[in-house]
Amino acid sequence: MRAQPVRVVQLTDFVSRYPGSFIPALAALARAGRRRGLAFQAVFGPGAERRDWYRQLACDGLQPTVAPAMGRRARAAWLRALLAQAPGPVILHTHFAYWDIAAVQAARRAAVPTAVVWHRHGTVTGRIARARRAARFALLSGRVDAHVCVSRAVHDEAIALRSAPERTLVIPNGIDLARFAPAPEFERARARQQLGLPAAGPVLLAFVWDWRVKGGELLLQALARLRAGGEDALLLLVGGGEQARERVAALGLQPAVRLLEPQPDVRPLYAAAQLFVSGSEREGMPFALLEAIASGVPALASDIEPHRELAARLPACRLSPRRPDAFADALAGALRESAAAREERLRAARAALQREAGLDVWAARVLDVYRQVLEKVAPGA
Repeated sequence: MRAQPVRVVQLTDFVSRYPGSFIPALAALARAGRRRGLAFQAVFGPGAERRDWYRQLACDGLQPTVAPAMGRRARAAWLRALLAQAPGPVILHTHFAYWDIAAVQAARRAAVPTAVVWHRHGTVTGRIARARRAARFALLSGRVDAHVCVSRAVHDEAIALRSAPERTLVIPNGIDLARFAPAPEFERARARQQLGLPAAGPVLLAFVWDWRVKGGELLLQALARLRAGGEDALLLLVGGGEQARERVAALGLQPAVRLLEPQPDVRPLYAAAQLFVSGSEREGMPFALLEAIASGVPALASDIEPHRELAARLPACRLSPRRPDAFADALAGALRESAAAREERLRAARAALQREAGLDVWAARVLDVYRQVLEKVAPGA
């Protein structure tokens, strides 16, 4: 009798209008997994079905599903019903914590062999948030078959919360290197024209979805110092909302800052920029920084652990202390770098990304985790 295929269920409450690099990574993983005989399904939160990327996942064969809005206790019952839909082993792979507890609870009572993989995408700050995560780890992490962490900082936090070291590993994020590639000069010129930017002159790019965490105030203060020192740089600031508008006005930076809403396609933003900047106070493993460098845009990032990990691998990423004066000095140095030196650093970084951060490399690493956890719960599957 032919063995039942292993099902892999990706569990996330992701509903953003913008797929970022997360959705392409799930699609790449499903494509690679199907070649190994795995069947994939992805569960999202209510509203995801209205997104363009959701419909594309269906075309890619990922079998997306939307879970109803429900409380934490109901999630485990919903998952048990999902597990019962077909025989054969199942891997429940959770992202962003929403399904973590339910996955463990459903696996404990499942009628089929079920492994649980928690994917840790970031660290947490704040006493309440840390206490909640500590409680979750204390109660349930021993029943998790693998903890995948996107950076060493995330890994170390998991270990501090008593995740078993032998089941906790680091797999940095991967990106689509075909999608994020250096733009030719005519595309860079067109991107600036479409965004209403000067054809010449330095343009900085920053994403500040969360004003405090992403260092919005730091970036504006550094820009003010940079311009006071004679550098005529312009900052594209994506996100930040009303807080960004108020601070730009308060600092008198309206001529030097263009405020943009989040974009469905960020590639024109990278094409228009000369330098990507990140002033984050904490990160998991930032997709945007990888995308920028892959797109031929060097980066200046705050000196925090995940950024240090990237800078050690990617010569096109430089670091600065999280102080406005230090960041302004680092910006000035980056903008004055010769074109030849800049291109050399970018070439070396692109080669490193191809070796270490392509979606094919990332998917192979995750599939190896699946193989290991299946050996525990369903030997021979």
